[in-house]
Amino acid sequence: MFGYFGVKKFHFTPLIIPLPILSLLFTYVCSKKFYRSFGNTALEVACHELKETPNMEQVFRSYIPPSLSYEKADDE
Repeated sequence: MFGYFGVKKFHFTPLIIPLPILSLLFTYVCSKKFYRSFGNTALEVACHELKETPNMEQVFRSYIPPSLSYEKADDE
């Protein structure tokens, strides 16, 4: 009852009523769209044994944008 009396004088109450429905719809859409990205958590991936050792230089370079990358000079 306190909630009813609290919003009784609020003229925009009809706009607040659909918000829980829209929140549930937003949750559903996000779970369908982004579930694949978070299906395997980082700990699940980390606990799997590696079949081969990754090339750390290649991993390092994959996180550097092309505009900031440089070519290593071969030491001869």
